Amino acid sequence: MDHYYWNDYDCHGCCNYWGGRSADAHPDPDRLYVHILVAAVWISAIPLLGKYIILGISGLLIFSINTQLLTIAAFLTCMVIFVFPLVLLGTVIPSLAKYATDSMENTGKTAGMLGAYNTIESILGTFLPTFLTIPTVGTAVTFLIFSGILLLVSSIYFLNTGIKRITITAATVLFVVCSVFGNSDKFAFWETDLLYEGESVYNYLQVRDRDDSRILSTNVLFGVQSIMKKNSELTGMHYDYALAAPIMAQIPKVK
Repeated sequence: MDHYYWNDYDCHGCCNYWGGRSADAHPDPDRLYVHILVAAVWISAIPLLGKYIILGISGLLIFSINTQLLTIAAFLTCMVIFVFPLVLLGTVIPSLAKYATDSMENTGKTAGMLGAYNTIESILGTFLPTFLTIPTVGTAVTFLIFSGILLLVSSIYFLNTGIKRITITAATVLFVVCSVFGNSDKFAFWETDLLYEGESVYNYLQVRDRDDSRILSTNVLFGVQSIMKKNSELTGMHYDYALAAPIMAQIPKVK
């Protein structure tokens, strides 16, 4: 492969490495569940704050770069929004391996069990959002569902140990606030001429109505998927090249 892509495996590898070092340096399960709790709150805040982060990063890049704006903005936005909770959750497996290993005699059994659980988690994490939650309830509620599961897991642990009750309460309040104010169908809050905004099974959809055209976009801030000129003029974009197809195919003009 000519190009290197930062993918899910690369991120998990870095997180697992850091998680293993953290587990050796701090052999305390409380630290692991604090990581899960913080990740839960962070993920629940994505539907509420994510659109402002996207707008802010894109606005800053407009004044600093001239090419590949969408690609760079998407990359930086994903890094800001997703890397921190991924790092925290990436510490779970190596930390559990540390805490669950009682002796060298059961190391293989413990590693195999954790590997099996991790495989099941990966399968569920891939197929449930893709085929069930996102098509059914949308992206925002999907974030809230999985953050709620993480919050529940960490809350059960701390309630059983009788510690960090105030922290659990504060995290629950933040989760409720994010659930109430983050669950909104309107994402592009700065747009005033939208005919439609919503999600399909595959993508975000936005239809803008302008004085001379109607535009379909699958990108929140920039980009045009298709455009219809109300006065039947040329768009001035690459779509116009398709009009030359009949001439190139020597199809006679219909009178």
